[in-house]
Amino acid sequence: MKPYRPISCSFHDLIEHYATLAVTVPIVFQSFDGEVIQLNSKIVTWTNDGDGEYLLLNNYPDPIRLDYIVSIDGKTLQTYC
Repeated sequence: MKPYRPISCSFHDLIEHYATLAVTVPIVFQSFDGEVIQLNSKIVTWTNDGDGEYLLLNNYPDPIRLDYIVSIDGKTLQTYC
């Protein structure tokens, strides 16, 4: 696994916005094995475990590393970096 690359504060704000609203949004991310996953989900929360920050969704069993996110509600992480 590659080292965690912190995401921008603006994208953190976007995550917090959708978590606070508790709305279902389209989320695209890469799994640890490189598979691109697209789903509609609510953001429950995000957490830091020392190795990186992770997103927790209501309908996906595994934590998603924030730097593996491609987009949330069509807003791409890359444009926030």
